[in-house]
Amino acid sequence: WTISLPSEEIVSTDQNPEISLPANSEGTYSLQLEVTTADGCTDITSGSIIINELFNLYVPNAFTPNDDGLNDVFQVEGTGINASNFQIDIFNRWGETVFSSSDPQQAWTGGANGSSYYCANGAYTYCISTYSLNSGERFEYRGSVSIIR
Repeated sequence: WTISLPSEEIVSTDQNPEISLPANSEGTYSLQLEVTTADGCTDITSGSIIINELFNLYVPNAFTPNDDGLNDVFQVEGTGINASNFQIDIFNRWGETVFSSSDPQQAWTGGANGSSYYCANGAYTYCISTYSLNSGERFEYRGSVSIIR
């Protein structure tokens, strides 16, 4: 087996090799298999390995906005997120929007949209819609987050 990566060429004589690629290695890579029989007959075949981008979105299920420096904000993290097509909305139990942002880096501190008070302890519903940075695929996530003080 020969696999051509941008920075190196991986060669293995194992029948079923296990090959690890570096993180964030999406792309198309050429590979070649050369086989020789016990009688000395040789054949070569080639192809491509296509590694699609890795899209991940991590959403916490609780946070503690009490200014102790631990879990003080609710913020999503991920890879492959198209920041120009991102939207998060958080609602209280009456369906009122308490937080809204189109910036995946903006954290919710537990305050209510446009007011000076903080939301009470309890569960809040979120809706996140975003797109994959490379493939353009749309993702929508709904769930809940709890404020615990």
